[in-house]
Amino acid sequence: RDAWRHTFSGFVRYWFKPGVTSFTVNAGYTHNNAHGSNFDYDGYSAGARLETRIYGPVWASVEYSQDGRDYPNGFVSAFIPAPGRTEQDITTVSFRVLWVITGHWIADIHFRDTEYDANMPQFESEREQYGIGLTYKF
Repeated sequence: RDAWRHTFSGFVRYWFKPGVTSFTVNAGYTHNNAHGSNFDYDGYSAGARLETRIYGPVWASVEYSQDGRDYPNGFVSAFIPAPGRTEQDITTVSFRVLWVITGHWIADIHFRDTEYDANMPQFESEREQYGIGLTYKF
């Protein structure tokens, strides 16, 4: 979808132990102006992340975010009567463990759960993602 999306956001990070444990909170506002009024929305988001070294080169993080979207024109089609979808909430929780093998190689394992709640059941779902990875940094 072609659109102009304007996002304003900020965060604050506090280091409990410099270079070892940090806590971050963030907040933002998004205005999406799409070609086709069904996808115009104003959104607000907030989240928090805790990251810490577990032992030696092993790190872990946990993250939570909440995103609320208001669709002023709703989402209407031949199968979805007016007013259609007028709001949607997206909640995400994720966990990640990183192992810094060397200065260039990093292995990780992660889990992410995202729930989509809306004022209409056609727009509700849940998505779980699992993964492992190996990264080389230049």
